[in-house]
Amino acid sequence: MPPTDLKSVLPVQIAEAQLKQAEAESDLAKAQAVPDPTVSLVSIREVSGPGEFQRLGAAVSFPIPILNWNGGQKREASALKTRAEIEFQRVQRAFGFERENLVANYTNFVAALEKSPSLKDIDSKHRSTESLFYRGVISGVLVIEAHRQILDFTQSQNELELETVQALQNIFFLDGKLSEFRYE
Repeated sequence: MPPTDLKSVLPVQIAEAQLKQAEAESDLAKAQAVPDPTVSLVSIREVSGPGEFQRLGAAVSFPIPILNWNGGQKREASALKTRAEIEFQRVQRAFGFERENLVANYTNFVAALEKSPSLKDIDSKHRSTESLFYRGVISGVLVIEAHRQILDFTQSQNELELETVQALQNIFFLDGKLSEFRYE
């Protein structure tokens, strides 16, 4: 199975979105460290005895303190960004390891199924055992034991086939291609 593009995997997309959000919050905290100046027009009316004066001008104001470094919020945002980066890398690695394990399991399951005897071989051995029983060569206890072994083998082979299909289905799920999974 060829490796999948990590950008199409839902957990990786979620971790990447959280990383981008943390980066944006870190940038916002840095931007809030610089105070926003306010520019306004000022009109002052002065009355001094019989005379009245009107003064017009412009005013610039800054919030106090003028140099607000916003250290706490910037450190918190930076820590959240670092945490999101670590989580993003962890999710990518975990996905890669899980997928590698599933592919290895699937490959081993397929190899085991290819090495196991076919149904035709099992059926021919079953028929030869029964013909020996009918001719009186082997006892009924041996025939019962042979049937039990055939049943055990068939059950374990069916379980292996089920595990193989489940491993393949999980690979498709991790790759985000579960809709393309077909069991035939």
